[in-house]
Amino acid sequence: MFNVRIAEINLQMDVADEAFFAARLADYPPASGEPDMIIRSSIVENLSPPEGAMVEQVANADPAATTTTFLLRTADGRMGYATRGKSGAWLAIQTYTPDYSDVDIRILASRKHSVFSLTDFEYMYTGGMFSNRIAVTGGVVLHSSSIACRGVGVAFSANSGTGKSTQTGLWCDVFGDDVIMVNDDKPVLRFCDGEVTIHGNPWSGKTALNAPIGVPLKALVFLEQSLTNSIRRLGVADSLFQLTSQICRPFYDSAVGILTLDAIEKIINDVPVYMLSCDISREAVMTVYNEVFKDIIS
Repeated sequence: MFNVRIAEINLQMDVADEAFFAARLADYPPASGEPDMIIRSSIVENLSPPEGAMVEQVANADPAATTTTFLLRTADGRMGYATRGKSGAWLAIQTYTPDYSDVDIRILASRKHSVFSLTDFEYMYTGGMFSNRIAVTGGVVLHSSSIACRGVGVAFSANSGTGKSTQTGLWCDVFGDDVIMVNDDKPVLRFCDGEVTIHGNPWSGKTALNAPIGVPLKALVFLEQSLTNSIRRLGVADSLFQLTSQICRPFYDSAVGILTLDAIEKIINDVPVYMLSCDISREAVMTVYNEVFKDIIS
C-alpha cells in the first residue's frame, strides 16, 4: 500500500503491480494527513457487476470496437463503469463514490490485448480516476507536455503526434539544468492562493518523465506544425476551444463536466494562451521564450 501526496492530494493506493507503482511513486512525498482519495486496484480470476447494480449500456461510436462500456449504479450509491468484451466476458469494473474519493478497480486476470498489458490497464484506470478526483476538487488534468523554467511552468498541448514532447525536449537541450520536466503527458492544473499552478504526477503517459513539484503556470502553448516559427496570443473563444479539446474529463458525469468548464474559464482569465506554429529547432524554443518571458528578459 502507498500513501503519497500528489498535486496537493493525499492519495492512498493499494494496487496489483506494486513494483511498477513503487517506481512511479518513488519521488513523491508521504501523505501529510488523512487520505483525500483511496484507490484499490486488483487483478481477479472472475468478474461481474456488483449484485443489484443498475446497468446501462453506452453506445459505441465505432462499430468495430472490441469492447462495450456500461454505466453502473449500485444499491449503496456508488457509480461505476464496466467493460465487456465481444465474447461477453466482463473485462474490467470500476466503481467509485460520486466525488471519486473512494475507488475500486477490478481487472480480469485472463484479459488479453494486442498492445496493453494488465499493468497498462491498471495504470490507465487509476490515472483516469485520479484525474476525475482532481476535477471534483476544482482542478483539471491537461493533455500536454510541461516544463518548469525560471520557477514557473509552461505547458505545450496539442493532439497526439503533433510534437509536444519534442518541444519540451528542445527546451531541456537549450536551457539544460534550468528546465525541469513537470509531466510529459498529463500535468495537473490547480488553483493555489489565487493563482493557477501546474503540478507533476506519476501518470505521465508512455514515459516516466514527471517530477513531484508544483509551480505557477505562466503560459499555455498550443502547437501546430509549420516550416516557420511564429507565436500569437489566442482570444477567449479560441482558448476555450483549444482547452476543452485537451482537458481530461469524465464523459458521463455532467456535474463534474460543469466543474471542469468552470475551471477552464478561470484558467483562461488568469493565464495567457498561445498558438505556436513551429518546426523542430532552437528557433522554435526562443520564439516561445522571447514572448512568454519578455517581462523577465526585457
